[in-house]
Amino acid sequence: MQTFENGKQNRPFEVHYLDGKLQIKGNYKDDKKDGIWEYYREDGILEGKVTYKNDEANGKYEAYFENGKTLYSDGTYINGKKNGIEKEYYMSGKVQSVTTYKNDVPEETIMYYPSGKVYMKRNYNKTYEITYYYEICCF
Repeated sequence: MQTFENGKQNRPFEVHYLDGKLQIKGNYKDDKKDGIWEYYREDGILEGKVTYKNDEANGKYEAYFENGKTLYSDGTYINGKKNGIEKEYYMSGKVQSVTTYKNDVPEETIMYYPSGKVYMKRNYNKTYEITYYYEICCF
């Protein structure tokens, strides 16, 4: 069943793999993606979630490890572009890296050992030159 208001689509939306398993689940408002959309792998396990507004990624996003439960990365989109902090995680849940974005452009990345100790910082400048700072250490 489709729901229309003023000639525009307003309804839940799903796409399924050939075997019937869910691939994509979301919602349309005024013919545009709106709210949280979920994406699934062929085995039915959750791969990620993205928040949309007016057909653009706008808000929180999350990606998961192959088990579909443990968070692999998360961050924020504003008007379709990464902005703010994106974190990537080890399977243990500890932070692996933190990257700061502005309008989809990385500004800085800090990488961590599983122990939580910093082992590298990357700074990006406007000409995309990269400066690395390493700390040699054990895990």
